[in-house]
Amino acid sequence: MRAKLFLLLSLICIGLSYTHFGAETLYDIPKPLGAIFFGLFLITWIFPRRIFDQFDRDEALRHQLIKNERQQRRRLHSQRRVHWKRREVHA
Repeated sequence: MRAKLFLLLSLICIGLSYTHFGAETLYDIPKPLGAIFFGLFLITWIFPRRIFDQFDRDEALRHQLIKNERQQRRRLHSQRRVHWKRREVHA
């Protein structure tokens, strides 16, 4: 699905760059965007879908571990008590 979307965006941008609106008004910006989207299409088309799914799962796990670590630090920080040392007052 991603590959088809990137290919569609690439074709739209490249087609738009050959019109008067794309060339004059948008200052030929659609042409490099079309090339970028075509590169993204090739990347997503060459690599199997499972690599992206595994990456998404790994990122979700990483974010969950970071969240758990922060919660543990907050708990430890809130459980610490301040113990004041008694000292003599100098007159």
